[in-house]
Amino acid sequence: MSVEDEAVVKLRFQLVPDAERPEPVESEGLWAFDLGDGTYRLANVPWFVTGVALDDVVEAAPSADGTLWAIRSLRWSGRHVVRLSPIINGDPMPLLERIEAGFEQLDVGIESIGPPEWLTALDIPADADLAAIKNLLREGAATQRWTFEEACVGARWDAL
Repeated sequence: MSVEDEAVVKLRFQLVPDAERPEPVESEGLWAFDLGDGTYRLANVPWFVTGVALDDVVEAAPSADGTLWAIRSLRWSGRHVVRLSPIINGDPMPLLERIEAGFEQLDVGIESIGPPEWLTALDIPADADLAAIKNLLREGAATQRWTFEEACVGARWDAL
């Protein structure tokens, strides 16, 4: 089911920057399907929020102004989120196209934003070849094509 098939709402997630990873924004809005009981299933991959992934179920409540704020994660979908920061020297398109091609071969969803700073979010399905994906991530980091951050990963990922 896609976002176009159902009505979605916007959930806000408060971001807490730290010294190692200051965020460019104070909160992030994610689309979500309203499950009708104060719970919501996320309908897109986060750019900045950590600890949640597409299809996760979260609890949220409205603030006084009606903004829906995520309170806590209730059920992990098993999907992983990794964010790449491509190291751009010159025209970004050749590198972005290689990144897209490499990860799409591994059935990873990919979305990039930029400029001025480029960021690529990877949506990794629960049944993906995690070893191959992690190897590709490490190879790209070792050859200085990108840096990456593990934004939402599970025990299978950590064990590799």
